[in-house]
Amino acid sequence: MIHEGLNEMPGVEVYGPEDPRDRLGIVSFNVGDLNPHEVALALDAMANIMVRSGHHCAQPLMRHLINAPQGTVRASTYLYNTTEEAQKLLETVEQITKSL
Repeated sequence: MIHEGLNEMPGVEVYGPEDPRDRLGIVSFNVGDLNPHEVALALDAMANIMVRSGHHCAQPLMRHLINAPQGTVRASTYLYNTTEEAQKLLETVEQITKSL
């Protein structure tokens, strides 16, 4: 749900496999030219959504595979996350994209 929703947003680049069978509950993305740390801070401030940002202990790999010199935003979901929480993440990212 999150992967597909982010993929449909203009200005958002989603990384990782397209096939849902090849993905887990982790989605890495960037919003336009915004620094991933700024996006993470905005998600926290706007909607109390906690994500990771940066290179995720893989800086050389990030630079080589996806050309993300500042890293990515990483949302990690699991069984305890609700559909409403996923929707809240998508809505808040969409609000952030409107500031581009």
